[in-house]
Amino acid sequence: AKLEIRVADYLPPWTMVAFDSYLPKGQTFVSLLPFRNTDEVRPSFVVSSSENSEWIRVFQEQFETLWQESEPINFK
Repeated sequence: AKLEIRVADYLPPWTMVAFDSYLPKGQTFVSLLPFRNTDEVRPSFVVSSSENSEWIRVFQEQFETLWQESEPINFK
């Protein structure tokens, strides 16, 4: 097992947790981060691979683009 952590000098407008998003039964949990939101409530939703393939692709591409632009952390 390998854990890889990267950092970026950018705060995305979302947080996301994906479980098997490339598989038919995958799911991605997304929370939006509104600008200067004084409310503690953040719009959140679940995107299922089988039902929302277009949206899954959008969030996968966003994640992959940010991941590629980020710098790996070396813990050695």
